[in-house]
Amino acid sequence: MGEPRKDRTLLGLAAGSLVFLAVLAAVVFAQKRLRSAPREGLVLTLAPGDAPRHLRLTYSNAGSEPRSVVLFSEDAGAEVIVRVRDERGELVPEVPALPGDVTAVSTAVRAMLAPGEARSVALDLDRFVRLPGPGQYTVTVDRAALWPNEPRLRSNELSLSLR
Repeated sequence: MGEPRKDRTLLGLAAGSLVFLAVLAAVVFAQKRLRSAPREGLVLTLAPGDAPRHLRLTYSNAGSEPRSVVLFSEDAGAEVIVRVRDERGELVPEVPALPGDVTAVSTAVRAMLAPGEARSVALDLDRFVRLPGPGQYTVTVDRAALWPNEPRLRSNELSLSLR
């Protein structure tokens, strides 16, 4: 009489183990798919601003969910990196940040962007780099990651001709 009960117990343990392994495999597979799926998120677009040395940086929500965006904070240098290259492709020197510096962005905004919505902020190049004079320049803007496990955002390249 003890043998059938022992067999049923072993059979139950084996079935439970198989169910556990199947669930575990499904969870691991789902996590891998989520990691490899393209992330919908923010897109940065750089365009000329309203003055020769001003730029317009636009944040666009390319995702399907609303996104909270800090367009800048008082410590913009830690969030926004403006890279300017001259005609020879050499980096233009950055303006050193001083403690208490105000941001180079002209409007202080935290925004909730709906899917497909965009917001722009103004950037003054002279607050970020020391332009040596007239010439052709290429500008890109990098933005610190806004959420954990997301890469740094990078804008398009913008060609500027300054006189």
